[in-house]
Amino acid sequence: MKNETAIGVVLISGLLSISAAFARDLQYNTYQPSTHGAVQVTERLGGVLKEKSKGSLGLVVQSGGSVASGKATLSVISDGLIDAGLVTDVYVPGDLPNTVIGSNLALEGTNAFVMSAAMTEYALLNCPGCKSDLEKRNVINLGHHSTGSYKLLCKPKIATLNDLSGKKIKAAGPWTRLVTSWKASSVNIPFNDVYEGLERGQLDCAVAPDSALTDYGLYDVVSTVVDYPIGTYHGYHSFVINRDVWKSLPEADRALLIAEMPMFIAKLAAVYEKANADARAAAEAKGIKYREAGEDLRLSIAAARTEGRATALSDARKRGIQNPEESVTVFTGLVKKWNDKLGDGPVDVDAFAAMLKSEIYDKTKF
Repeated sequence: MKNETAIGVVLISGLLSISAAFARDLQYNTYQPSTHGAVQVTERLGGVLKEKSKGSLGLVVQSGGSVASGKATLSVISDGLIDAGLVTDVYVPGDLPNTVIGSNLALEGTNAFVMSAAMTEYALLNCPGCKSDLEKRNVINLGHHSTGSYKLLCKPKIATLNDLSGKKIKAAGPWTRLVTSWKASSVNIPFNDVYEGLERGQLDCAVAPDSALTDYGLYDVVSTVVDYPIGTYHGYHSFVINRDVWKSLPEADRALLIAEMPMFIAKLAAVYEKANADARAAAEAKGIKYREAGEDLRLSIAAARTEGRATALSDARKRGIQNPEESVTVFTGLVKKWNDKLGDGPVDVDAFAAMLKSEIYDKTKF
C-alpha cells in the first residue's frame, strides 16, 4: 500500500511538472506608465488569460518602457528579446508604411470606438501590405486601438479662425498642416513642456485630447476648449507578438488569446473615451469653458481632412507603397461604416466587442 501511495505521488508530481513546463507567461512591453488606463486593461487581460487557460497562459506587463522605448519595441519583439508589446506605428513608419497610411489620416477620427474598429478591420482584413510589413519583422499583430478625439486646448478665448490667426499652437504630425492653414505657428515641443509654455505665454493652445488636461495638469493654464473633434491617433498596434513565440503556443492558448482580443480592444477604446469624459467634467467644474467652433473653423477642418488624404497618398508613395489610393479609399470607407454602425450616442462595451468579433475576428485567419 505504501508503495502504491509513493507511486501515486510520483505520478502526480510528474504531471504537475509537465503542466508547468507548458505554462507560458508572455512578457509584454509598453512605454506607457503603470498608472495609464490602457496598461491596467492589459494587466487585467493577463488575469483573464491565466484564469481561462487554467494557468497555461499568462501575461506579465513590463510598463514605463522598462524593457524598451516606444521606438524600440518593434525591434525587441522582432529579435525575440521580449514576447509581445504595444507598437506605435508613427515611431517606426519605415517598418510599417501600410498601417501608417491609416494613422496618417488622423483628421478622419472622431472617437476611439469608431477608429479602433476601422483600423482593426483595415489591417486584419483589408490590407495585405500591413501583414506583409509585419511578416518581414517576424511578428504578427492581433488588433488596433485609438485615442479619443483631439481638440484645441487654449489659454485665451478661441472659437473662430480669426481668433487663431498668429497664435502659437503645440501640434505634431498631421495636425501641423492644419495649424499652418489657420495662419498660426505650429510649435513641436515635448508635451511635458506644454504647461510651462502656456503659463509663460510661449504657447496659446495645444492640439490634444481632453485627457491631456489631467495627464499633464493643464487645468490651471487652460481657460477654453474648442468643443469640436479634430482627429484621433489610431496607429496603436495593441498586441504585437513574436511569430516564433506565437507558433510555440499550444493551439488552445492561441485560440484563447484571439477570443479575448475583441473585448481587449473594446476596453482599450473605452479607457480613452472615459479619460476624455472625466477630464471634461473636471475642467467644467473648474470653470474651463467648452466653446462651439465657429462655422469658418469647422470648414477649415473639413478642408484639411481632404488635404490630409492627398498627403497620406504622397507620403505612402515616398515610402515605396504602390497604388496607395485603394488603401485610402478602403480605410475612409471603413471609418464611415463604423460611424454609421455606432452612431453618436454612448457605446456599450459588450455590444461593441460582439461587433468586433462578428465583423472582424470571425473572418480573420491569424
